[in-house]
Amino acid sequence: MIDGTTKLKKLEGLYQIHKRCVTETDSACTLGCATCCTRNVTLTSLEGAFLLSRLDEREKKEAMDRILARRDRPRLIPLATVNAMARLCAEGRDLPEEACDPAWAPCPLLDSDMACTVYEHRPFACRAMVSQAACGNYGEADMDDYLFTLNNVFMQVIEHMDQGGAFANLIDMLLHLSDKDALDHYLKQGVHPSPPPSFLLNRPIGILMVPPEHRDKIKPVILSLQECM
Repeated sequence: MIDGTTKLKKLEGLYQIHKRCVTETDSACTLGCATCCTRNVTLTSLEGAFLLSRLDEREKKEAMDRILARRDRPRLIPLATVNAMARLCAEGRDLPEEACDPAWAPCPLLDSDMACTVYEHRPFACRAMVSQAACGNYGEADMDDYLFTLNNVFMQVIEHMDQGGAFANLIDMLLHLSDKDALDHYLKQGVHPSPPPSFLLNRPIGILMVPPEHRDKIKPVILSLQECM
């Protein structure tokens, strides 16, 4: 099992690859545009540990105070990981119905100006939200089909990299890993310490969710990602 610190370095490299991939993508996203910044973000232990380990003590306290003040509000509790959903799709089976409402209030990590307070260290699900039109006009991101495929592949790879870790709502994950002993354990062992029953265990990639029309274009990206795994 790879230790958590090594995993964090690999994740940072993956984030840089994704940033290069979307550099040329038309984006209407601007500071303060936060329609997609809801309480329904999910992530792996790896992404949670990356976020928390990059904050200094003051920043971490401020982030956790924001979360604790709003921890009792409803939020998405995932019923399947990304790789589990890929397997279900490949087998032609139905995906679990997850309770999810964007109106459940914004992400607690936003400040009063609706700007992300942990933007540089945000999880991949947030990095993936690149919209071609202002989300506020339509209520959701306007993303082209290839970018949707690209983002799914990155999420599958992140989960694969974090075997031994877990998958959960951002709020629940940060609450659990904010304990110093829990974070230290993950960084040393690369394994999530005693995940709560509501957390899902990460799975390896069984099949990549890439439709035929995107396979040639995405092949060089997949080759780059293999170096991170």
